[in-house]
Amino acid sequence: MTPREESLKAALRTGAKVHLRFPFASDEAAYESLRAESGEFLTKWEPRPPDSELSAFERLLETANTTRSRRMLVVLNETAEIAGQVSLNEIIRGPLQQCFLGYWTGKRFARWGIMTEAIPLALQEAFGTLGLARVEANIQPHNEASIGLIEKLGFRREGYSPKYLQIDGSRADHVRYAMLADEFAEQYPSLVVRRSNG
Repeated sequence: MTPREESLKAALRTGAKVHLRFPFASDEAAYESLRAESGEFLTKWEPRPPDSELSAFERLLETANTTRSRRMLVVLNETAEIAGQVSLNEIIRGPLQQCFLGYWTGKRFARWGIMTEAIPLALQEAFGTLGLARVEANIQPHNEASIGLIEKLGFRREGYSPKYLQIDGSRADHVRYAMLADEFAEQYPSLVVRRSNG
């Protein structure tokens, strides 16, 4: 089986350009290379990694598929190259049934429309497979590209959160967006799937 066939076989969700899957141990070199070449491009938007003996990739493997998180690689269908990551973080059960959306694209894949396809596929996981009621996305107010993307995808702006999150060592304001399960069903009827018990 070729790497492309192996990646597509493991896909959780597949779109026209990309598919989402959990990381393989064999992805380490490609993942670390993409993160390294995109470091300056991504640092200003992300929290500093926690102090840990584990590498970023080892932390990804540990947290990729747990009760608290689903962290999926965004992989190009044609070449099986890793182009980024989309995550459903801090999954909260009980009355809330919510998670927090996170995503990034490697610098060389920016503006390819990759996340325009990948995020709805991740929402399909959130509202379908996980049966969540709400997905929240928090974005720095000067991240115009990310705000434009999330609004284009149908997220509603809910509010403004001063000093919401530590980003690169400082507390940063964020704009809060959300999408509900019924809003997703209205906007993406072809992606609506039955809830599973998983």
